[in-house]
Parts: sequence; structure tokens; C-alpha cells
Amino acid sequence: KNNKRNDLKSVIPLKKPYTLLIEPSSLCNFRCKMCFQSAKEQGTFRENCSKMTIECFKEVLRQAKEWEGEKFKVLKLCIYGEPFMNPLFIEMLELARKAEIAERIETTSNGSLLTEDICRKLIKNGLDYLRISIYSAIPEKHKEITQSIVTQQKIYDNLRVLRNLKYEMASKKPFVAVKMIDTFSEENE
Repeated sequence: KNNKRNDLKSVIPLKKPYTLLIEPSSLCNFRCKMCFQSAKEQGTFRENCSKMTIECFKEVLRQAKEWEGEKFKVLKLCIYGEPFMNPLFIEMLELARKAEIAERIETTSNGSLLTEDICRKLIKNGLDYLRISIYSAIPEKHKEITQSIVTQQKIYDNLRVLRNLKYEMASKKPFVAVKMIDTFSEENE
């Protein structure tokens, strides 16, 4: 792992950015109140929400590989949607790992769609970093914020499966970071 940090003023202009973001799915199964995904009027964004095809993903990887310069430091497989809404996510991860275009591959998820099979394949295909977004520590508030029937317990159970598989497969990856939105209230306790 390359922990060397660059002083940006000494390396600018860059031949390419340090991070490449690719959106496997702009769809989401939550409708969190604070997210634009829940906006009633979204115009062309809502009309164009979709899942990336494997052909498109391969073309993006091809172009990224041809981009002059060092490897990307991070390839992030998510932007606005829930990445696991795309059933091709694992295949995309495998292709990205084989392409060797980045030092680290990560994704962000709400954790609701993790299954034992997906977790096993995340480990096998070398996802480095998985960020899970939690929206409240209070079950009723979680439901109100996410406007979803997926419970916190379901997300917790999914993460437990991932943790147990990491032990079983003797893997430290993916590193899991759970991030809860700061409510600046007693809920943080």
C-alpha cells in the first residue's frame, strides 16, 4: 500500500485525478429525506436512472487504463445510487480488480442488499473498503428518514454475515466503515 502523500502544489497539473468514480447504478431502494433521490420533481435525473451495462463498464475501464499517468489511488464504484441495485456489481468489481487501474477499490452502500453470496464475492474479488451509511440509531427514526421497510436489524445482520465470512475466509478486506449521520442530539450517545 502506498501511503506516500503528495504535496499538491508540487504535482499540479496532474495527468489524471487521484480518484475515479464510476456509477454502477443510479437507482436506490431508499428514499432518504435529505437525499435528492427522494425529491418529488427530479426532471431528467429520475427519467435517466438506470443500471450500467457491463459493456459500458468495460469501455470505461479500457479508457481509464489508457489514461496516461500513474494508477488512480482510488476507484470508487458508486456515486448517487445504491451500487448493489445492479446485479452486475460483483462482475464489475472483478473486472476492475483485474484491470489494475487503482491502488484501492471502494464502494458506499446502505447495506440493505448485502447477501451471503454478495459478501463472499466482495471478499473473494478484493473490495478494499466498504462504507455503510446508517441514518439513525432509533428504529422509528431510521424508518422515517429512509422511507424504507428495511430495518436497522436487517442491515446489522447483513454486516454480521460479512464479518463472519471475513473470519471464515481469513480476510481483512473489505475494511468496513459505518458512518452515521450526525444528529447533534442525544441520539449520538
